[in-house]
Amino acid sequence: MEAALRTFVHLKAHAGRKVVILGDMLELGPQSEGMHRSVGAQVAAWQLGLFIAIGRQMAYAADVAETAGIKVRRFRDTAAAREQIRSLLKKGDQILLKGSHGMALETLLVTLKEASHSPVGKH
Repeated sequence: MEAALRTFVHLKAHAGRKVVILGDMLELGPQSEGMHRSVGAQVAAWQLGLFIAIGRQMAYAADVAETAGIKVRRFRDTAAAREQIRSLLKKGDQILLKGSHGMALETLLVTLKEASHSPVGKH
């Protein structure tokens, strides 16, 4: 997760925001809360434009990022995020989508593609 965030942050900037959509990192055992909080600290350090946190564990990351002043939207699961994701994004946003396979974040891709071709979601 750290490598993906670092790579994303260093991509050439465009006019839009850098948006991260991150789902729970599953099967981390007793280290889970601390590792998710570390992700939140990284999001905060890089001052990303929007952090969409999906899952119970990613809520720990959201807590840390939000305390640092990052704009955060939280969702309990991927299905809940899918219902609102289009309204959160703006034309020109650069997006990183990452999480454990068990979070099924790939199901958001169809919604994201629809948003990029539709007047809805383009602000």
